[in-house]
Amino acid sequence: MRKILAYSFVAISVLVAVSVFVNLSYDASYDAYLDEDDPYISGFLNIGEKFGDKGMLFLILERYDQMSQSLVELKAITAAIEELPWVSRVYSVLDALKFGRFDLLRFDLPVEPYIIEEGSVFTMDAAILDDPLYADLFVSADGRSLSVLITLDIEATEDNERIVEEIKVAVEGNTEMKYFLVGENVASYATFKAIREMMLIYPPLVLFSILVVYYIGFRRPILPVLSLIPAILSAVWVTSLMNFLGKEINILTVMIPSFIMIIGSAYGMHFLTIYCENANITVHSERIRRTIREERVPVYFSAFTTMAGFSSYLFLDMQAFRDLGVFVCLGIFLSALLTMVLLPALLSDKSYQPATKRRVLIIRRMPAIVTRGALFLVIVMIFLSPFLISRISMNIDQYAFFKEDSQVTIAVNEMRERFGWTSVYYLMMEIGEEHERTSFYASELRAFSDLVLEVADSDMVSKTLDIGTYSRATGIPEPLLQRIVDADEGLQSASALFVKDNAVRAILFSPLSDTESAGEMERIVSEAIMERQEELPDVKLFFASTSLIWRSVNSNVVSNQIQSLTVSFVLILCMLLFIFRRVKYTLAMTVPILLTAVFSFVLMSLTGISLNISTALLSGMLMGLVIDYSIHFAVWYRRFRDSSKTLQKTSGPIIANALGLVVGFSVLFTAPLVLYVDVALLMVGSLTFGVMTTLVLLPGILKKI
Repeated sequence: MRKILAYSFVAISVLVAVSVFVNLSYDASYDAYLDEDDPYISGFLNIGEKFGDKGMLFLILERYDQMSQSLVELKAITAAIEELPWVSRVYSVLDALKFGRFDLLRFDLPVEPYIIEEGSVFTMDAAILDDPLYADLFVSADGRSLSVLITLDIEATEDNERIVEEIKVAVEGNTEMKYFLVGENVASYATFKAIREMMLIYPPLVLFSILVVYYIGFRRPILPVLSLIPAILSAVWVTSLMNFLGKEINILTVMIPSFIMIIGSAYGMHFLTIYCENANITVHSERIRRTIREERVPVYFSAFTTMAGFSSYLFLDMQAFRDLGVFVCLGIFLSALLTMVLLPALLSDKSYQPATKRRVLIIRRMPAIVTRGALFLVIVMIFLSPFLISRISMNIDQYAFFKEDSQVTIAVNEMRERFGWTSVYYLMMEIGEEHERTSFYASELRAFSDLVLEVADSDMVSKTLDIGTYSRATGIPEPLLQRIVDADEGLQSASALFVKDNAVRAILFSPLSDTESAGEMERIVSEAIMERQEELPDVKLFFASTSLIWRSVNSNVVSNQIQSLTVSFVLILCMLLFIFRRVKYTLAMTVPILLTAVFSFVLMSLTGISLNISTALLSGMLMGLVIDYSIHFAVWYRRFRDSSKTLQKTSGPIIANALGLVVGFSVLFTAPLVLYVDVALLMVGSLTFGVMTTLVLLPGILKKI
């Protein structure tokens, strides 16, 4: 009966997996990490609502040698894009206007297009290459590249996949010019594809890698497969619960199934290891009972200590971290539970192998030279760690998440080379409706123009687009220019990007897109505003950018890292004190996890890995994993009181466990996003170091106390 129930549960789990994994929803935006009341997000939304758009996309086209043919196809492309339902406006050189001399008597500003269309022949006035309004915005300074600026309708509900794919169809259906797409939506779509790939492709790769490692140890195909079943089923049911609760998969939570499988597979491996060691018991049912009796406490205790490392995320401010903590803890506990309940029912009396054929990772005695060498390296690391850790970068770039050969990175580099900028900032001034653009508004408008000009003089800005830019190009004061714009429908369309009802905004183009640059940009703008407080007393100013939003995410990551480390260590310490009831013994067992945590930061410094969304979660997790090795060693040391016997008993399972984890995380080296590659490097290096400190240094520490 027990076997029937076990196999029925496995069959139901397979059906659940098929139905759930094909219907998962994903969130690749910054919304997964910040609430809408975050000042950077609210500022971005306020500007978007006022101007009726929610971001911009840029299409870069490498024109043909024949300019006319390029412009003919550009016209077809812009017409196709304008028809898309989610598009607010489309701008290109086809909309570029050359301003003449303002006639004050007739209150007229003569304009003429830079692009002349005569039949099917287009001609572009070369003077546009020197026009600050359009050069390095719609046409590169050398004239070899054209761009199309696309604003997204604030009311549109289309997802990034549809937006990007529909632009590609519009472009590829009308031209053979080489093109690149740049923008937050493009990056989010690429991230979405990477997350979906991580969710659907990488868990099987992780399982296969662990399967190979376990097969080397067990030497029988059935045992490695059985050892993975509890972890696989746990990942399936936890993912199903996430889907039922409406949790979207993001950059952090996409790793939940892989984490559960990598960590949970160790419990099945340990159970089957002891099962094989009990091969001298010929009665199958008795051998199962003996294995359960011996492994029940170690498996559950190992699960609880690992959960302690992850449970620290439950106390953090960011919802994505809390979701990660909740569901990984649930998956780890479920893996341990299924190992002790389901796995025995799946075993048959032929599913064993004598231990003598399997124990190949045994260390019988640690050479003194290895111990001294490890101690020397640890002392050097501790001595240098303050200097090295202080050098860890806390700077992230949303485009640096992608590998060098990705389409996103290539497009951003092309944008920087051809036009000299990669990111966009918005500075908006909103006046009270009672002013209605009267003379009271004129002084504020001039002050705002001066404010933008001061910001534009910094190295952080390569180009600006605002009413002040138009004012300097035409020689018309800003208040008067705005009245002219109000009276001319053609000019209204051209200036819709930066003039709207009782608000004006400046679009600032920057060659940098990292969070440190965003912070410097914010400082420059804040100081410029402070200097003009008296000139702008009754207006609202908003400054926003996706770079600033990612900076807010990164700031939360840093504070969460410190809190996570503290909570993880306290939880593990309390658990150890409760079980061992000896302070010295407990503190001795924490030495490997503390050294491993320090080593992970040192490794980040040496490899140039920044403290970002993914790497911030590793220290607590490492503590939860490495403490299992310390506990395993310490329990047997208390029994034997001999380091050689303890090494002989524990080194095999500890190394096998670590090897399974290392191989599982090594699969992430091939991940599509750099941040997962960073996770793989830190986990592989730190787990290896954790095993070394446990097996090399912990014996001497325990012996002395």
